[in-house]
Amino acid sequence: MLESAVPDRPREPAITSQHVTPKPIDSEEPWMRGLHADTGYLLYRLGLRSGQLFNTFLQESGLRLRHYAVLRYLAGSEGALQRELSTRLGYAKETEPEDRLTYIEVLRAWEHKPDIPTTVAGAVSLNQQMTWRRLDSRVLPTKGWSATMTVGGGWADSSSEKNGPFARATGKVFWYTPLSGRWLFSTRLEGGQILAKGKLGLPEALRFRTGGDDSVRGYGYNDLGPVNSTGAQTGGRVLLNGSVEVSHPLTPRIPQLMGALFLDAGQAAQNWGDYHPAWAYGTGLRYRSPVGVLRFDFAKGNLADKWRLHFSVAISL
Repeated sequence: MLESAVPDRPREPAITSQHVTPKPIDSEEPWMRGLHADTGYLLYRLGLRSGQLFNTFLQESGLRLRHYAVLRYLAGSEGALQRELSTRLGYAKETEPEDRLTYIEVLRAWEHKPDIPTTVAGAVSLNQQMTWRRLDSRVLPTKGWSATMTVGGGWADSSSEKNGPFARATGKVFWYTPLSGRWLFSTRLEGGQILAKGKLGLPEALRFRTGGDDSVRGYGYNDLGPVNSTGAQTGGRVLLNGSVEVSHPLTPRIPQLMGALFLDAGQAAQNWGDYHPAWAYGTGLRYRSPVGVLRFDFAKGNLADKWRLHFSVAISL
C-alpha cells in the first residue's frame, strides 16, 4: 500500500462546544453493540439454511417456513432514544383464495433518556393470521372483497410497569364494486383491540397508532393516537379507521389513468370511551400499473394546518 509523501501537518485545535452528547443507548448493554450490523446477515444465513432443511419437507403439505427479524432505531421526545427488536418464526399455507400463517413473535424494546436508567419492555406471543380473497384480480381489483384477521396472545414484561398476559386482535376489509358511467367505488375498514390489565407494560410495537398513506391521509405516518401529559405519543389499545373512494378514468385513451375523490376517518385511543376520530378529505391520481395501483394523493385533515401530499402503491391483500 502506497503512503503519502506529504508530511503531516500539525493538527488545529478542535472546536469545542458546551453541548453535552448523551451516552449511547447501548452504553449499559455492551452486548447490543454491533447487533444492528449483524442481524440482517445472520437472518439471511439462517433463513437460507432453514429453508433448505424444512421447506422441501413441508411442500407436500403446502406449508412454507416464514421468518424475519427487524431492528429499528427511533428518536423520541425530550432526547429519548429507542431501540426495538422484532422477530417472527412460523409456518404459512398459501393458496389463491386463502392464506393461513401461524407464528411466534418476540418483541424487545429499550428506551434511554438522559440521566434516567434504561427502560426495557418485551413480549412473547403466539399468533394466527388468516386472509381471504374474493376478487376479480388480485393486482388490479375492480370487483369483490378481501379481508385479513390476526388474533394472538402472550406475556408482556417491563422494567417500569407490571408484567402479565395480554390478547390482541386486528382486522382489515377491502371492498370494490364498479358503478355506472365507468366509475369505480372502493372502501376500506380496519380495527383492532388489545385486552390487558390497565397497568400492563406493553411494548410500543404492540400499541396502536394510525395516520398516513394507507390509513388516514392528510396526516403523517402514525401521527394519530393518544399522548401523555408531556405531549409525547404513547400508542393506544383500540383502533378504528376507514376510507371511501370513487375514481374515474381521466381520458378514454388512457383508461389506466384515473382521478379520485376520497374521505378518510380514524383514530387510536386507550379505550373506546376516549375514541374521537379525526377525518380528512382529498383528491388524487391513480395509475393502474402491472404491479399495482400507483396513488398520488393530496389531502387535508381536520386537525392538520395544511394540505399533505401522499404517494403509495396499493397492493391487494
